[in-house]
Amino acid sequence: MPLHPDAVAFAERTAALYAAEGIDTAPPVTVETRRRMARASLPVRAPAEWPPLAEIGDVPVPTRAGPRMARIFRPDAPGPLPVILYFHGGGYVAGGIAENSPEAHRLAAAQPALVVSFSYRLAPEDPFPAGVDDGEDALGWLAANAASLGADPARIALSGSSAGAGLAAAVIRRSLANGGPAVRLAILLSPWLDVFQDSASARTFATGYGLETAALDAMRDLYLAGRTAPDDPHVSPARHPLPAGWPATVLLAAECDPLADDARAFARRLAVAGVDHVLRFGEGMPHIFHGGWAAMPATAPHVEWLDREVRARL
Repeated sequence: MPLHPDAVAFAERTAALYAAEGIDTAPPVTVETRRRMARASLPVRAPAEWPPLAEIGDVPVPTRAGPRMARIFRPDAPGPLPVILYFHGGGYVAGGIAENSPEAHRLAAAQPALVVSFSYRLAPEDPFPAGVDDGEDALGWLAANAASLGADPARIALSGSSAGAGLAAAVIRRSLANGGPAVRLAILLSPWLDVFQDSASARTFATGYGLETAALDAMRDLYLAGRTAPDDPHVSPARHPLPAGWPATVLLAAECDPLADDARAFARRLAVAGVDHVLRFGEGMPHIFHGGWAAMPATAPHVEWLDREVRARL
């Protein structure tokens, strides 16, 4: 299955940037190299002109492990606003709020909604369940402070890309189990929801499409670090029935992605549970294509669909 020409051109520009920065992407890729790649690729993904917002600012969020930074993207719109807690991608080992700002920024302007992009702890320094703990604490902080931020505590969404989507799902499950704040909507983008990588899509798109299955395996092992089994529902929720109270869910996935079947499997879980949900695939698109919305014109109909579906539910 071929990649869309826009995706091919995007990959070529990104590879050229890595070469110019002296980043060796030949496998096996170290954690430090993966973090350098996430930082270095931002100029390719950043728009020439950012969508207008009223304010962007960083705030410390208290967690059980100490304060973590969050970046608030505030649109120029009257409140109280819906609020989206966003978890960045990076395989639980890389990425951050700066590297993933194009997606959070665009989402805030397009809804409009207050978007809180949160910097959870990463493996291997802080393996599972550190990120889930951080995310649960961030959700509690957001629910308690939503009104003072100009947001509506009854309209909280959790969102994330790739591993961030898996983390969003884990935080929702944890919050439901612990009687935590209510989440109205889950927005899962190119979600990593099954860490086994034994699906048909994981085999079909194992190499040559940007995200390598072997890299997923390596990042999974660093994240789990022997602290839980790979079939734990907090890391492979697509393998488990959903708990009662699961929120409406919007899934946007890539067709040419080893994780494509994760979204399909999770949608089946949602259907069995009778949860309101929608699923769309970006044809010919690679993993986290929506993060490259400014560089790939072919993403436009997919992010427009995402915005409509989120707005209708939030």
